[in-house]
Amino acid sequence: MPKMEVNASREDAMVVRVTARDNYLLADATEKDGGSSKYASPKEMFMASVASCKVMTVMLYAQRKGWEVEDVQIHLEFSPQYGRDYVMYQRIEIISDLDQEKIDRLKEIAELCPVGQYMKQGITFVNQ
Repeated sequence: MPKMEVNASREDAMVVRVTARDNYLLADATEKDGGSSKYASPKEMFMASVASCKVMTVMLYAQRKGWEVEDVQIHLEFSPQYGRDYVMYQRIEIISDLDQEKIDRLKEIAELCPVGQYMKQGITFVNQ
């Protein structure tokens, strides 16, 4: 797998510009944390990364199998409690005329998304 890179720098106040390849997005702290809540927070982006990866993983699998899927909807809830195990609650809805066995298989496949796997395995940060 090729190396992935992102860069982040302060844009304004608590707004951060994140770049990946030729794309960028903006992040902001919530008002509670001293930001303006104008953009998604890093924690929300973390959840968005997991949710979007699961949708893409399901859609790629369905395409390879030739299964017609109209939409995949992922709803995540996360209430981090520091010092405790982190639990993310999810609801996966597959919008399709597929039979229940195939829909159940697609929900299993969602658990194989790479971002979710990185999260489950843990990551070591190395300063350069």
